[in-house]
Amino acid sequence: MRVLASLFASTHAQIDPATVVEIGKEIYQAIEDNQPTLNTTIDWAGAVPQGITDWTQLENWQGPAQTDGYSIEFKNGVGMKLTKFAWRFVWKYGGDMSGVGKYVTQAGV
Repeated sequence: MRVLASLFASTHAQIDPATVVEIGKEIYQAIEDNQPTLNTTIDWAGAVPQGITDWTQLENWQGPAQTDGYSIEFKNGVGMKLTKFAWRFVWKYGGDMSGVGKYVTQAGV
């Protein structure tokens, strides 16, 4: 039991809830060759405490939450619509470690 307690303490000692770091992808391509290319399994970002490498290490996640929809239309010189992109932002929020902090994960479009 002493070994488990020591392991738990050393693992938590490396986690700094005061320093927030990004996990997931910094940049991902949503459109390529006029086609959507998102893979929501890997195309997301999160903000978690330093020392956390997987958002599932935190608990009490809420959501997902989402924004209203956004869109942009591109028209040619005579006003005909060439294409329209529509999206919304989605994320999980409120994750904490033993009641400390409130973090965000799986943020994406």
